[in-house]
Parts: sequence; structure tokens; C-alpha cells
Amino acid sequence: MYSRFNTAPVPPDKINLIHELMNDPIVKAAWDNYVKMSDIGNGSSRSHVKARMEAWHNYVLLRDQWLGLPTHNKYFLESVIYGK
Repeated sequence: MYSRFNTAPVPPDKINLIHELMNDPIVKAAWDNYVKMSDIGNGSSRSHVKARMEAWHNYVLLRDQWLGLPTHNKYFLESVIYGK
């Protein structure tokens, strides 16, 4: 039987990378903006849902740019919000 979660220890270099990422002022501001929004519930307005999605998308783009990764989902948000 396989464990549901991987319980292997995280290498210190990965932990340091996460600390460096979250200490970057631009990435940290994007994350804080996302976290600041309350969770989406059943009574959430459409504009709140879009704003939260936009905040997440912005964080993901900045995170990926900081890590030097390609931003594959660049147009995802535009297609959801603007129907493109």
C-alpha cells in the first residue's frame, strides 16, 4: 500500500529556494495580495471571484518568472475573465 503523502525529507536547498522566493519583495507582495482576499464562498460576487483569480494568476506569473520558468498560463486569465 502506498502512502498518500510523500514523507521524504525536503532537501535544504529547496527550503532555501522557497525562503528566497518568498523574501523577494515583488513576489511577496503578490502572494500577500492573494492571501489578503477572503476565501471564496457560496455568496461571493462574480467580481470577487475574478479578483481572487487575477491575484493568484499574478502571483503565479511572478513566481515562475523569478524561478526562471516559462509562463505557460500567460493567457489563461484573459480567456476566463474576458472570454478571449
